[in-house]
Amino acid sequence: MRIDHTRGIWGAYFRKPILDTLQTDSVEVIIPVNSCVYKIDESRFTYNKDSDQWFCEMGNNTYKKVYQKYKNRSNIYKYHFDKSQCIQCPKLLECAGKNVKKKILGVGEHNAQYYEHSQFAKTNQFKLKYKKRASHEWEKRRNEAFSRIRSCPRVRSKKHVDASQANGFSRKS
Repeated sequence: MRIDHTRGIWGAYFRKPILDTLQTDSVEVIIPVNSCVYKIDESRFTYNKDSDQWFCEMGNNTYKKVYQKYKNRSNIYKYHFDKSQCIQCPKLLECAGKNVKKKILGVGEHNAQYYEHSQFAKTNQFKLKYKKRASHEWEKRRNEAFSRIRSCPRVRSKKHVDASQANGFSRKS
């Protein structure tokens, strides 16, 4: 059986191993970007895949990329912005912080791929396909909530569970 596209739920499947598997099988991925995984403020920074550089909102670009390994957390790339450009920038204090001469942007090691996907997620084609999936998902969530309540011992004995209890609310008389 050939799979043309896949749809994920709430961005929970927005992980590197899952995206890689789908990409190697040439499957179109309709999964929203998960903000816990991809934490770049795209209103302030953009990425150029060809030159492997980040650009800030003021037009400054990175010139150096350093890979940094950590023992107890994810490895990152540190992109260094040009000091001569940053010193003259009117947004240096807001961007880099106090007593800092240049911005160093730390990004996860898979952020280049996530950036590409985030750009695709902004297209109308993605939004239409995602909307198809999202239009029936509310019913699935409601049924899951209802089944959780029915499995609760104090509710099992009741013959009827009204909608307000299924949504996690109880009526006070």
